[in-house]
Amino acid sequence: MTSVDLPVSEPAGAVQYTLTSSSDRARAPSGWTLQGSSDGTTWRTLDRRHGESFAWDRQTRAFSVRSPGTYEKYRLVPDGEGTLAEFELLS
Repeated sequence: MTSVDLPVSEPAGAVQYTLTSSSDRARAPSGWTLQGSSDGTTWRTLDRRHGESFAWDRQTRAFSVRSPGTYEKYRLVPDGEGTLAEFELLS
């Protein structure tokens, strides 16, 4: 899995996000970084996770954004290879 970019229609302040594992939870990333940007060039780290796992296939887990802010673009950068079914920002 490469980074997943999530442009928003207008600046949004995400305070939580959810990740849903694919039909093979063993392929989900165990670590990632959530980043936000106002210009798509300079990125700020909003949340970083390591050692995470999913208990079952297609499990949705919610995570709080540790350093929330208002950004026009968001992206999720995995630490290594992995597959997710869904990435959702919640404000």
